[in-house]
Amino acid sequence: MDGRRLRDALGTFPTGVSIITTVNKDGEPQGLTCNSFASLSLDPPLILWSLRSSSGSLDTFRQAAHFVVNILAEGQQALSNQFATAAAGDRFVGVPYESGTLGGPVLEGCVASLECKVHAEHEAGDHILFIGEVVQISHEHQKPSLAFYRGRYMAVAQSLLELAAREQHSPAGLAEARTFVTGALLQLACERASEDQIAEIEKACSAVSALPDPADAEARHAAGVTFFSAIAAASGNAFLSALGDALNEVVVASIDPNRVVRENVYQARRDICASIARHDSAGAAAAFAAYLSALADADGQQQ
Repeated sequence: MDGRRLRDALGTFPTGVSIITTVNKDGEPQGLTCNSFASLSLDPPLILWSLRSSSGSLDTFRQAAHFVVNILAEGQQALSNQFATAAAGDRFVGVPYESGTLGGPVLEGCVASLECKVHAEHEAGDHILFIGEVVQISHEHQKPSLAFYRGRYMAVAQSLLELAAREQHSPAGLAEARTFVTGALLQLACERASEDQIAEIEKACSAVSALPDPADAEARHAAGVTFFSAIAAASGNAFLSALGDALNEVVVASIDPNRVVRENVYQARRDICASIARHDSAGAAAAFAAYLSALADADGQQQ
C-alpha cells in the first residue's frame, strides 16, 4: 500500500478538529490536537480517538484514568496549531481553561467539551485506540465547528454565510445542499437521538406551530431554525450539525417574510418528529420530502 496515496485518499474525508486534554501523574495539564475523534455508542455513551504509538504523549494518556475531548470552534485555528506543534510543556501557555468534573482541562471557547473516563484501549497498527465513557458535557449550540479537509482548515459555516451575504451562491444549489445535509442529519437523528433530544425536537416543533400568523414571520423563522438545529444536535455529528445550522440560517434569511405557510407544512414537521421518536429513518425521509413539497406549494401560491 502506497502510504502517500492512502493519506491523500483519507484527506478527502472532512473531519472536525479537537484537542484531547488530561493531566499527568504530577497533576500538570497535557494535551494534543486530534482529528481522529469519533462517536461510538449512545448506550453506554462511548467515544473514541487514536494516538500514534511513537507519540511522546502516549505514556501520559496510557497512564491517565480520564481525558477531555475539546471540539474546536471556527476561529480557533491558532489554538489547534499550538497544541499540534508546540513542545508538550508549552501547549497551555496563554490558554484559558478550567478543571472539569474528573480533573481534566476543559478549554474555553470550544463548541463542546466531553469529559470521559477511560473505558478501554487497544493496539491498532501503528496507533493506540482510546475509548472513553462520557460522564460530563458542555455544549455551545450557536457556535460553528472548525473543520479539516485535504490538509487544511475549513471554516465551513462562516464561509458559507459570507458567500451568501455577497450573493455568491446559487439559490438552487443552496436548496439542494440543504436538502442533502438535512436528510443525512435526519437519518443520524433517527439512529442516535436520546429521549431528551427527542423531547427537545418535539418542543421546538410545538414552538413553530404556535406561531402560524404571517405577522410573526420573524419569530416563526427563528423557531424553524431552532427545530432543525435540535435535529442536527441529535445527529451526534458535530461537523454535519454545524454545516446544517449554517445552511438553515442562509435559507431562512432568503425567505420572503410575507409568505403564508399552511397547515400541511406544520403537519409535515409533526410527522418528522413522530418518525424520529420511532427511530424510523424511512418515515422521516418521507415526512421531510412532504415538508419540502408543502413549502414549494406555498411559494407557488404566493407568487
